[in-house]
Amino acid sequence: CPVAWTSALGRNGARGGVAVAKLTLGLVLAKIAKTFGISDSEAGWLGASFRIGPTIMMIPAALLLCRFNPLHITTISLALGAIFTFLHGLSPTLAVLFVARVGFGFTHVIRWPARALLTQLCHPLREVPLANGTAVAMTGVAEFLVLLLTPLLPTPTDNWRPGFPLSRLFSLRLLLVSVLFC
Repeated sequence: CPVAWTSALGRNGARGGVAVAKLTLGLVLAKIAKTFGISDSEAGWLGASFRIGPTIMMIPAALLLCRFNPLHITTISLALGAIFTFLHGLSPTLAVLFVARVGFGFTHVIRWPARALLTQLCHPLREVPLANGTAVAMTGVAEFLVLLLTPLLPTPTDNWRPGFPLSRLFSLRLLLVSVLFC
């Protein structure tokens, strides 16, 4: 069904925007360390902070959130993810940036159970493997493009902050497409 695929592409595109906040931190970590004056150990914790939320919450999220409407969970998690990503770019202190990273990781993990349920709800059974494969492929393309283009972002301004909110604005537009067509 074209509507189901339009919705799936919107959701997957919105998730692809996650790649910017997830992956670019490592590429701009030296600039962030310079901004906040942090040690190598603190930079390591900041880099790993995205995975703290998923590590703690994956199993509880899968057990608890499968009882709720997956479209609502996806929409709420992407909206919260956008807020945490905006906090990345606006962080006045290292502590705020760290909390934004942990919160962003949490919003990332609560989408996974909903993604599986939405795929099953929106697609006929025979299309589920193709829909899942498309999601994985789109994530791979997004991550490739992020890693390829991120080094170009801070060059003109030497500022690491603008890339985070810009990526989420793009994701929120795709999320709107997803919600409208599902």
